[in-house]
Amino acid sequence: MKQKCLNIFFVALCVALMCGCSKRRGEVEFTIFTTSDIHGKIYPVDYVTGNDRGGSMMAAATLLEELRATNENVLYFDTGDVIMGGGESYYDLTVDIANQSLMAMMLDEMECDAFVPGNHEFDFGMPTIDRFIRSGKFPVLCANMTFQGLDIANSFYQPYTVVVKNKVRIAVLGLTTMSINYKIPTQFMEGMEVVSAVESAKYWIPYIQKNEKPDVIVCLVHSGYNGGYNDDRISENEALALAEQVPGIDMIFYGHDHRMNNRKVVSCTGDSVLLLNPANNARMAGVTKLTLQFDKRKVVSKSVSAELVQLRDKEPNQELMDKTAGKRELFMGYLDSVMGVTAVDLQYSRRAYEPSTGMDYVHNILQEIVSAEITMVLPVSGKAVKAGNFTPRDAMLLYPHENTLISMMLTGGEIKAALEEGAKNIRRNPTKVVTAGGLNYTIDMSKPEGERVLISSLADGQKFDVEKMYRVTMDSYLAYALDSPFITSFNNNRDLLKERVMLSKNSDVRFNMMINHAIKYDKGKQVEPVRNGEWSLVNYN
Repeated sequence: MKQKCLNIFFVALCVALMCGCSKRRGEVEFTIFTTSDIHGKIYPVDYVTGNDRGGSMMAAATLLEELRATNENVLYFDTGDVIMGGGESYYDLTVDIANQSLMAMMLDEMECDAFVPGNHEFDFGMPTIDRFIRSGKFPVLCANMTFQGLDIANSFYQPYTVVVKNKVRIAVLGLTTMSINYKIPTQFMEGMEVVSAVESAKYWIPYIQKNEKPDVIVCLVHSGYNGGYNDDRISENEALALAEQVPGIDMIFYGHDHRMNNRKVVSCTGDSVLLLNPANNARMAGVTKLTLQFDKRKVVSKSVSAELVQLRDKEPNQELMDKTAGKRELFMGYLDSVMGVTAVDLQYSRRAYEPSTGMDYVHNILQEIVSAEITMVLPVSGKAVKAGNFTPRDAMLLYPHENTLISMMLTGGEIKAALEEGAKNIRRNPTKVVTAGGLNYTIDMSKPEGERVLISSLADGQKFDVEKMYRVTMDSYLAYALDSPFITSFNNNRDLLKERVMLSKNSDVRFNMMINHAIKYDKGKQVEPVRNGEWSLVNYN
């Protein structure tokens, strides 16, 4: 009798073990949810303007919750540029800094399985992204960010993670865009640089295959599909090259170029690789179905299909709306707090590059904060602000960008070259016309390109000397953007440009507008823009 019981127990144990292994012996399905370039759009309404956003992180959370209710194996990945862009994220980054990062809180609540940082995570310097990372529990992956001079095996962040569900091993490699090397001030990066995503993956994919024995390999990439800015030192968008040139990758979830994409390409070994990008501002999300067929412990087939899902009609996740209610109420109160008083209407001309009280004030901020002799900015696509109490809401409407302040030494000839390069855009692209404060000058459109700018003097009447060095302040977009006319006028010589930089502030223009108002208000004064120099456009038909 005892032997019979042992036999029955042995048979039952074998059956149990066989059942436990059945998920690895048959078909296993996964649903992979992806977001990218959310840019701080947490709530469905833009509380600064009152406009509906047509999508939000809250809506993404609702869709993710629905997927988890009907699917056993769900993963969630985000491919970067998450913390900069919305008014709520701006408040979180500049005011509510003693508390948990709002974006990290959201990713934690949504149980994010992995995140790769984008270029905008570094806009305000390393302390900002450090706070974001410390606030969250999700893995932050970036294999191709390393300290200058070290090889690709020495990544600053965790290069990859392995997610195990139902005994299936899914390796996730994180990669970001090399444009960080150009877009972010050197002082903000603290000695780090980004190497090629393709070259990094050529090292890490074989390493992962050998050491982790994954069933599936996924790349999370903050780098666009193809094209963008390329020179002999960086390639901005490497997602397609990654799929075509690096064997072993099954899926690439990517962002950065803000372009929806859902396609498969053939790798160098003839395998099919999914490339999926839900674009920006949480208007879309990616939903990928992965089906694996196992024979014992070996994957014998993989099936991948994906779709991009609209988030416009998804209701915000009520549980998360409730959990963030306290932060939201503080933010909304902050928007209308009085920082100071503006003496006149701040507005822009119909042609945004022409002189106006709005442009005057932007130039004033650049000049006052870092004691610049000359200031240079591109036209601002902001909204007018009425005279009277000046609030954070007004600052965000007047200057709807998160550009920081950069001060550098330039020769008079280099300043003129930048204005000439900007003058080329008056007809073809007015948003790229460089304007200057601290100078008296004319742009004569009857002259040939390169000879249109006549600088008569400095604003105070002193002689302008093309050989002399001047302290110039500009915003970070003009100083570093890949398509900046200033960079073009500088012959893309970024090494020389780095040598000229004297100061990089990690506070942006509108933050300094608020501080400027508060200082004057404390002294019983109102803010009234001063035109620092005169310029005119002639012979423009």
